[in-house]
Amino acid sequence: MSRASSTFRAATVRERSFGRLLTRAARIASYSRRVALCLLLCALAAEAAESGALKGCVKYKGDPPPPQVTKLEGHHRTDCQCEEIVSEALVVDKATRGIRWAIVRIMDAGPAGTDSQSRPRSGLVSVPAVMDQIKCTFVPHVIIVTPGTELTVLNSDKIPHNVHTVPLDGLNTPVNRMMAATDEKLVLKGRCLSEPELIQVQCDIHTWMRAYLVVHDPRRAALSNSDGTFEIKDLPAGKHKVSVFQETLGEQNLEVEIKAVQTTDVGEIVFKAK
Repeated sequence: MSRASSTFRAATVRERSFGRLLTRAARIASYSRRVALCLLLCALAAEAAESGALKGCVKYKGDPPPPQVTKLEGHHRTDCQCEEIVSEALVVDKATRGIRWAIVRIMDAGPAGTDSQSRPRSGLVSVPAVMDQIKCTFVPHVIIVTPGTELTVLNSDKIPHNVHTVPLDGLNTPVNRMMAATDEKLVLKGRCLSEPELIQVQCDIHTWMRAYLVVHDPRRAALSNSDGTFEIKDLPAGKHKVSVFQETLGEQNLEVEIKAVQTTDVGEIVFKAK
């Protein structure tokens, strides 16, 4: 046998051996993925079996107050393209007395994987938060932001604005930045929204502009609907501390017990005028 033939035959054997190794590695990897998926599904099923839900309704005591209206004059009317601004600081449904935009947070420990319920455990996908400025109003009025996630503030008004954050507990670094009429957006980095707390957002140019950021694990927080109702699902069974915050009327703190595979209804959480 010639040297060339021997070399070719040896190369062929090595190639076949390498091919078999690749096939075996692919099978092992496929099996490992299936095992990992099964373990994940089992873990999720076990967590679901040990979890429950919380629901309730935030209501106003007495006759609903009329909405606060700011009349615009001069250049504000021209810039904002409207004659008045209706405040969302206290929105009460006339039919049900339900309060919109109340902030409900679970304040104690959740599933394993974090040092606090409000810090997302490893693997939780954070969706970037977006807030716009439309006719000199922050939209939406309240938004839940995963700790450490960026917030993009848009400028659909195409006029000068100012984004000024005021952390209520002083846990995050305040931000005070101008937006020119030509600025389409401003991005607040996640390091400015890293600690769980409530943050007021205001515009110092248009002083009626107010909004709130709820820096919290989104699985452990909710905003009340227009009729005051709210629901938080997939809570671990056990006792939990709950905060219900309304920017005009204050805060109420509850302790509730969540039972597995059940929905705990706390009923009406009533706020009265200050």
